[in-house]
Amino acid sequence: MNADKVIAKYLKMLESQGDSLGRLLYFANQSVENHQREKLCQQSNIDLSPSQMQVLKILCLRGMRSTELAQRLGITKQAVGQLIHELERQDLVSRVLDPDDARAKLVKYTPKGYQLVAELIDMNLQFEKSLKKKLGKKTFLRFKEVLTVLKEI
Repeated sequence: MNADKVIAKYLKMLESQGDSLGRLLYFANQSVENHQREKLCQQSNIDLSPSQMQVLKILCLRGMRSTELAQRLGITKQAVGQLIHELERQDLVSRVLDPDDARAKLVKYTPKGYQLVAELIDMNLQFEKSLKKKLGKKTFLRFKEVLTVLKEI
């Protein structure tokens, strides 16, 4: 199929049903993350890349192995290792011996990292409060229910 046919097909879809759910979710998520990163930079003077932000969001509060992080992010162990290194330089995470397996290391938040997570929680609560005000409580709760169903598909 050539480019003109694909473009025509896409425009027809936009006209009949609006943008695709995947694209809407992607851009909505990107908007929320950009807002959070900008606020973090203003409030805490911490400048994170989108990839670093993803690591911080996926990292379990009690720590996890970098191999599991790579798996959850869908990237290579080498790529996650580079991201962890960058976050270590900012003193947000550290690698410590896994108490269950001395051959392995866990990536854990540092005290500064936990402070950042606390700020992200506050930002998230504030964002949800403003979205609830904009949508109305009933619509907001239904929206979260739908997202929860989508998450579990």
